[in-house]
Amino acid sequence: MGLDQKNRISIDSEWCFGNQGPLYLVACAVNGSIYNTEGFFKNFEAGQQVAPPPFNDRCLAVTGRCAHACTPHQSPMANCTAEGLIDQSKLVGPVRAEKNATRTAVWVFCYMLLLGFAIKVATLCPGIFSAYGHCRRYDPMLTSSLRYINVSVPSVSENKYIVLRSLIGGVAGMPKDCDCRYHVTFLDDSHRTEHREMFQKFVSLISAIPAMGGGGYADNLRQFFKLWVEETKKMDVQKLRDNSSEAVDPEIADKLCGSTTISTLKKHSWSLLDPAILRNLDFAVEDLRLALKSTNDSRFDLIHDYAVDWEPRDRNSLALRVHYLARALPAEDERTVKSQHVAPGMFYYKVPFDAGNKDWLGLRQQAQEMHYGLEEEEDDRRLVPLVTSRGRSGSLNFAENYLYCHARRPENLYGSTQDMAPYLYSICDPYHQFQPDFFQTTIPHFFDAYGNLDEEVGFTQCPLHFHELQDKTDYLDSNNAQFFRFHSMIQNCCGGVSAWGTNCTRMIEHSDDPVWASKKQRVRGAGGRSRTMQMVERAVFPDNCKVEHLAFSVDEVLSGKRSQFINRRLSYGIAKSATDALASMQRSCEGSVVIWLQSFFGRHGLTLWLTFFAFLCFVVSLFWLMKKASTQWVLVEMGILDKQYQDAIMQPIVSRLKSFANLHSDYFLNKPDLMNDYVGVLIEFTTWLLSLVACLGVIFLVTNLLKGCQGLGLFTCCTWPSEMRWWGRLLIRMHQVSYFLWFWLVFFWIAFNYWNVFATQGYHFSRWGMFFFIMIIQLLNWGMTLSSSTRYQTQASMEANEVVSLSMDNLWRSTQAFYITAPLILYSIMKALQDYCRYHFYGEDITFWTGPEREATTVALVKYWTALLIVGAVAAWVYFFLHYDELPFGQGALSSCIIVTLIALDVLHPCAYLWLGQQKLSREEAAKMSWGSALTSLRWWERCIYRLVLNQACSGFIKWLGPACFLALPFLILVMPYMGVNLAFMMLTGTTNM
Repeated sequence: MGLDQKNRISIDSEWCFGNQGPLYLVACAVNGSIYNTEGFFKNFEAGQQVAPPPFNDRCLAVTGRCAHACTPHQSPMANCTAEGLIDQSKLVGPVRAEKNATRTAVWVFCYMLLLGFAIKVATLCPGIFSAYGHCRRYDPMLTSSLRYINVSVPSVSENKYIVLRSLIGGVAGMPKDCDCRYHVTFLDDSHRTEHREMFQKFVSLISAIPAMGGGGYADNLRQFFKLWVEETKKMDVQKLRDNSSEAVDPEIADKLCGSTTISTLKKHSWSLLDPAILRNLDFAVEDLRLALKSTNDSRFDLIHDYAVDWEPRDRNSLALRVHYLARALPAEDERTVKSQHVAPGMFYYKVPFDAGNKDWLGLRQQAQEMHYGLEEEEDDRRLVPLVTSRGRSGSLNFAENYLYCHARRPENLYGSTQDMAPYLYSICDPYHQFQPDFFQTTIPHFFDAYGNLDEEVGFTQCPLHFHELQDKTDYLDSNNAQFFRFHSMIQNCCGGVSAWGTNCTRMIEHSDDPVWASKKQRVRGAGGRSRTMQMVERAVFPDNCKVEHLAFSVDEVLSGKRSQFINRRLSYGIAKSATDALASMQRSCEGSVVIWLQSFFGRHGLTLWLTFFAFLCFVVSLFWLMKKASTQWVLVEMGILDKQYQDAIMQPIVSRLKSFANLHSDYFLNKPDLMNDYVGVLIEFTTWLLSLVACLGVIFLVTNLLKGCQGLGLFTCCTWPSEMRWWGRLLIRMHQVSYFLWFWLVFFWIAFNYWNVFATQGYHFSRWGMFFFIMIIQLLNWGMTLSSSTRYQTQASMEANEVVSLSMDNLWRSTQAFYITAPLILYSIMKALQDYCRYHFYGEDITFWTGPEREATTVALVKYWTALLIVGAVAAWVYFFLHYDELPFGQGALSSCIIVTLIALDVLHPCAYLWLGQQKLSREEAAKMSWGSALTSLRWWERCIYRLVLNQACSGFIKWLGPACFLALPFLILVMPYMGVNLAFMMLTGTTNM
């Protein structure tokens, strides 16, 4: 039995309301359904910090007591009545709107969003112009304004089946009744014996085509090759045994050698011809079949050039000329740098001072190697490097110089002004085949509406098309649909379409220039001598990087030329593999970085610098618009203009805006601070917009002023734009060679959302404000996209009865490319910096591919990167559910989980294809396996995942999930406003990579 003293208390010192002295204690009644979780108040801890009054933003009822705690003497306290109650007016009051302005992360994201908007403007604003006109119909008289037309088929490692298919298309593309010579040139950089033999049998077949019948030799040849193209245009790499030594199937061999073609003609249009007339053609077809069947891996004479020319027996009966060109590519000492100038270990030849173009080939045959210690100095003859570019540009330049010298031969002269006319040079990659109407469609684009040659047109470009690779199963965008079917439509509005490595036709002008030119060396001579001038062979195709087509596009714009986009399937390609698309992206980006360094830090990049500076000024103005807190004019802040002039103009405008807002809504009556914010934002935006219009007006006036000055012979040291569309072309080229600068936006966006999940961030946005913001952005974005696509689709249907439209697959693939290429671009930047240093400091040739290691690295990077995105999305959801009770109020974490899931779904197909696309377990092998062996077999599981993910049903679901999100998420914003941030970011930056 013990004594229980009821009148004593024990003080627990683990926690108290405050220290001894003045104490304010506030009691707040809250909605228990919001904070109560399983009988416990969520996120309530003793001593935690709370937001200051007013408390009526979170309390249903509130009151407060105040006194000096643990002190016998009570002195008056501020905001405290004599009864010890806190003044109620100090506890409640007008509730201020919740803002994100105090959060650094929100400011950083807004800056990134504005940067994405600026990039989007640079991508789409060329679409505001109207496209250049051109001649709408082909007329044989148009070709009389050209010196000749050439189709080059460059080849290094492609087998003879693929090359033959391309040569067939090259001959078939000869325009009807061509009034200038039409050349088809096979460029064999590998000097392969079997390819040379195949070429000889091919031209023998051309010669064997009969001249009898109603149309004569030219019409019979065109008829034969048109049907031959139809027989061979839809072949693929499996049928043509790419990267294989096996012979093709007999059925494919019959089509390739022309056997099925002649059989069809004998049954129809040639059925009335005497079989004896076709006997030579039958023999030629059989000889070509035997040449395709034979195997000979030998190579002939790499040290000297080799050329074979074919022309018809009657030179005036046909415009066609066919050539086999194998330029000298001697083996070089592996210890020496592959330089582009005469140096030890390099081959060179000597050119006398009185040498002419007719001596060019003969001088090249006398090439010799320069040995260290035995260097030869220039005396009465100049030393010229035999090879300046070991890549494709070197082969194209050799063919261009050869054809130029060939055209200057006395027997090839027209004896008229046509001998001084420009000519067309078209490039057909061996994996592509021109269609018979290629030049009949292309040639009119080089002439104006009156049929006059338009010398401002530098080149034309038509899309790449792979018939066997449909968009639905084009997991890695081998069709490059984003570039050709979207950006080219926009860029063509100002004549700014970029040239590509194939399907590009360029107009080249030469008067009577020699094939040699002087060029300053990039490296100093021996003994530290200053850099001197050296003689090199003329290079029409840039030999300063791997992507000569992009360098050529930049040079054309800087010189004032423009381009034309032909939105038709004029060429059928063969897709090698989807991983080749990744390798092509890597090479293109690597070349863009090199060109950016060469253009911006070279001697001819002034207008590019001006364009880039204008773009940066636009970005800075956007940042200034967001950060500026006052409505005071810049001129007033600088002291140039008195403030009273601003007040006289702005005060009536501010008053009218406030009156209009209060008249049409009661929203601002209790929120006067928001009224001032919104009015200030509206005024600042209007001022910024007017300033932007004024700047564009100044550019317009200066452009026309410089145009007039150059017309008077002033400021001729630099080629200045003469119209606003020229500035648009410069903007396109600036963006194409510098888009890699913004690759980090992908990493930022992904990291930002994972930070929201794992760092438990929450944000507050106005539902209706975000909803209307997204609706406006969607209207502008899709309006530009769909209007451009519809305009070109309608134009193509009216002109050629052909529709090449922008499909939903194309838009989806462009979003995929935005995410999967981020690590690829980072890798390309590192490799490009290495190449540029070797090019600039050592004079090394960087125009050729160094080997397969970069392609393998590219594929591995994308494989692991996409797998990481998928695993990261799963981890985000696991973390979200495990820590759901600890997450703060707001939708930041949930919205970010949804966003990273959408990203993972976008990259699911590329990831599955790269990991499982080469699985070898066939259907028959899987059917023979028992359940036990199947469940324990990795190959069986790979096949199951492959069939589950890589099919059209799954592709269709994910493909339409994106558009569905674009339609549904604006309404989801009314519940989760943060989702609008994802929509804004993707619409502003999701299709900016080119």
